[in-house]
Amino acid sequence: MTYQIGVLFVGVLGAVATTTISGLYAVNQNLAPLKGVISTEKEFETLQLTPLDQIAFGGWDIQKESLIEVVQKYGIIQESILKKIEMQLNDVPIWQAPLANVNDFVKGVYSLTGGPENLMSAVNQIQADIEEFRKKYNLERIVVVNTASTEEKTKSHSLYQSLKAFETGLRENSLDIRPGMLYAYAAMKSKCAYVNFTPS
Repeated sequence: MTYQIGVLFVGVLGAVATTTISGLYAVNQNLAPLKGVISTEKEFETLQLTPLDQIAFGGWDIQKESLIEVVQKYGIIQESILKKIEMQLNDVPIWQAPLANVNDFVKGVYSLTGGPENLMSAVNQIQADIEEFRKKYNLERIVVVNTASTEEKTKSHSLYQSLKAFETGLRENSLDIRPGMLYAYAAMKSKCAYVNFTPS
């Protein structure tokens, strides 16, 4: 199978990402109707958008369940349909999300343990995951989409004013750098598009 584009979700085991992935696989096999996807309407034909069956998926999450376990647990897809897309769901690469600067509330909800991580190490790992994904599907274009939980609001800070200042903050493990910023930075350094789907 040849893919034109790859989509990597931050928070791949959340409701938005799991519904998108499993729903699209079901649609591609004519197991579910295509509703609400305006990009498939006639008005968009001249844009020559990527066909829905040529999108590869992957992503990161702090949870340790598999994609199919989450889809089953929340009843996102009917069991009869789920059985027919199970192989595709199991093939979606999922990496453990770095816990760098994850707030205490989120750690408590998911019973996460572990001390502070080096921010640059976290960025390097994210970039390595992106490169692994790129090679797995022989992709030229990748979009990283942040669908993780909304993060604590940031205050005005000098490290947000320039790339140089931000990179200094990374090296100094600044607590003012939110997890989502690590993915945004890693995505851009890896020449990927980045979409912030959360209000963070």
